Amino acid sequence: MDGPQNSQGWDSFGPIPDKQQAVSTVWHERWQGHLTAIYAVLFTTIAGNGIQGKPSPFYGLDAARWGRELLSPRDYMNASYYGLWLHTIALFVDTFGQFLGITSEELVRRKITSPQRLARARAIRKQAGIQTIPGCDGPPKNGLHQSRAYDPTVAGSIGRIGDRAKFSVGDRIRIIRFSGTWHSRTYPYIRGAEGTIMQYYGLSEESIDKFDGKYHGPYPEVACQSRQKFYAPVYSVRFRASDCFGNVNTDPRMFINIDIWEPMMELV
Repeated sequence: MDGPQNSQGWDSFGPIPDKQQAVSTVWHERWQGHLTAIYAVLFTTIAGNGIQGKPSPFYGLDAARWGRELLSPRDYMNASYYGLWLHTIALFVDTFGQFLGITSEELVRRKITSPQRLARARAIRKQAGIQTIPGCDGPPKNGLHQSRAYDPTVAGSIGRIGDRAKFSVGDRIRIIRFSGTWHSRTYPYIRGAEGTIMQYYGLSEESIDKFDGKYHGPYPEVACQSRQKFYAPVYSVRFRASDCFGNVNTDPRMFINIDIWEPMMELV
């Protein structure tokens, strides 16, 4: 994540506020409950409304994360948790409102968002639409990413993308250095670092009600743009903390394990 919420390695932000609340208090304010219901209805309504072979609304967790990254640092830092979700919904409506019968002009009139926020998000999304994402053959064509190496639409067996995984457990790999305006779960502090493959997960479909210690979902760099599902293999990689954060003030005994998508790695 490269937006204003990327505070990894930074300090002097002060103590984290106490977020505890009574079990009987699901939301701090009533409007937050309404927003949760709106969110659920909104993104189940748009599912399947796309046209075959053309960009269609797909909404997942990575699209929500990217929506936050499209906010200016000032707006991000000043927003409440549910305020961030509201901003994300507004940005999604600005892109796919035609499927919902809602216009961004209406959201501006109701002061849910502002022309400045929408203009910033549009500019960043436009830039992402002409950039090449690792693992893709080039910039999107007609709004869709293509790849000879990975199946852009179907989750399933590794046989869908080749006879075997590109890397094996025990391989030493290096995370490639890259930049882009899209959302990424390949964090800045591991880019360029070397690590060891600990486990191979293959491809996995998103799962709302399942937690088994690994990430479920399509390739975040593509999925965040809400236009298509795109699958690439996922691995668990172990890094020395000192290789990510330096030797100063880092415990030499510490390791970190991170799930990473195959296009982000190269063999050492």
